[in-house]
Amino acid sequence: MVVLSDTYYPGWVERVDGRNASIERVHDALRGIAVESGSHTVILTYEPASFRWGVFGSVLGIIAVVVVLIKFFFVPQ
Repeated sequence: MVVLSDTYYPGWVERVDGRNASIERVHDALRGIAVESGSHTVILTYEPASFRWGVFGSVLGIIAVVVVLIKFFFVPQ
């Protein structure tokens, strides 16, 4: 078990030797990843759903602003 000293929080994605791994709570606060003995490559990335929703909302907002600007400044009335 590889135990990390930061707090457990949803959104982390773990890969061990290129395969998805599952994260486990250790002592109700820390993160842990079960690995077999030996040398392994562990990759941790933070990919929260809130970030994807934020990007989606931002893109929609930018599109709305562009549509309004085009309507009021470039379309003859």
